[in-house]
Amino acid sequence: EAHGLGLEPYIHSGSQRDPAIEVTRHWTQGELADFEKIKTFLKDKDYLTFESEFVPDETLLALESVKDCVIFPKPSLLRLLQKRSDQKKTLQKYKVPTLNFIEVKKPEDLDLAWKTFKGPFVLKSQRGGYDGYGTHYAQKLSDLSILATTVANSADGFIAEPLVKFKH
Repeated sequence: EAHGLGLEPYIHSGSQRDPAIEVTRHWTQGELADFEKIKTFLKDKDYLTFESEFVPDETLLALESVKDCVIFPKPSLLRLLQKRSDQKKTLQKYKVPTLNFIEVKKPEDLDLAWKTFKGPFVLKSQRGGYDGYGTHYAQKLSDLSILATTVANSADGFIAEPLVKFKH
């Protein structure tokens, strides 16, 4: 899309196999946790955006101090969106339609989710899940005992939402 706007994208990423590299001749290798390298990369850039929300918290905090480059979305917003329950609360705050949810921090919360949603629900990791990764389904009551181990072994926890059937 940048090319259609007359913009030449520059990419800073950790791997030469990252998809964004295919659309530019300007690539700088560097990890997203290396803020000093990012600062150097940004020296002559007017705008910065992100390909995904998986930017380390420390980097986003450091990016808050960058003044010579327009960053969108704002690092503070991206930090907020990294945790699913915070995403959901933000959507609710601004009256954006979203499914009800509950936070699942311990195995007993799975029973609460089953009762709250009156049956099947989806369990989504609080952080890092996307495109099905970090997503689990409780389609029958016996699934709760299997998911209890997953919940018990998670540092970040999950959210549970009612299972919704989609047509497509």
